[in-house]
Amino acid sequence: MSKKGVLKGDTDKVKFADKAALRRIVEAQNGRLGIVFDPTATPEKAQQMENVRAEDCIFSQAIKEAREE
Repeated sequence: MSKKGVLKGDTDKVKFADKAALRRIVEAQNGRLGIVFDPTATPEKAQQMENVRAEDCIFSQAIKEAREE
C-alpha cells in the first residue's frame, strides 16, 4: 500500500482502499480549490445559485415525472 492509502499496481485489480486516507486527500484538495462542505445543500439551492429552472431541464423533468408515478 502506498503512503496515501491507495493500492499500487494494476487498477483493474484494486479490491480496497484506505477510506480514511482518501477522505483526507479529498478534504485537502477541496481546501486548495476553495470548496466548502455545506450540510444544508440541496438540489434546489444549487439550481437557485446557478439560475437553473428545473422546468427547463428535460432530464430533471423526467425524474420528477417518474417520482410522481
